[in-house]
Amino acid sequence: MFVEINEIKSRTGRLAPLGSGRFTVSVGVQQAMLGAFLNVSADALAAGMPAAGLPEVRLTYTKVTKAKARMGGVDYREIPGASFDSHLGRPVKVARNKAGAVYFTLVDANRDEGSRAGFTAVKLEGIRSFMFADPSIQRAFEDKARQAVGASS
Repeated sequence: MFVEINEIKSRTGRLAPLGSGRFTVSVGVQQAMLGAFLNVSADALAAGMPAAGLPEVRLTYTKVTKAKARMGGVDYREIPGASFDSHLGRPVKVARNKAGAVYFTLVDANRDEGSRAGFTAVKLEGIRSFMFADPSIQRAFEDKARQAVGASS
């Protein structure tokens, strides 16, 4: 296992519930889905699976690194109606930095640079919401995550 759920919980304090009413995805369920996604992705990438075979995710992310912020319309092509902090993509890397913190890099459709792909490195501390782009994958991961969260409560 690449990352334990306790590490996810301790580093994702900025997550907020998604949706409303009976369709709300709680913070605990998002954390469990994120943990499963990172573990599956790390194993698949280590085994040589191309990113195209991994599930596409949507997330909102607030930059927490010291890197210079990219500017929409200058550093990447802006997508009408998409928030500057929304990202859509597949993982190409899941790793730990020198300090041991988990991060992952997405081929990011919302950071496309026209003729070449855009990439976004994501630290757990900056994630505000997390879900899968494909509703059937979302339901499958969400069901397992709800069971895991229920079992750990």
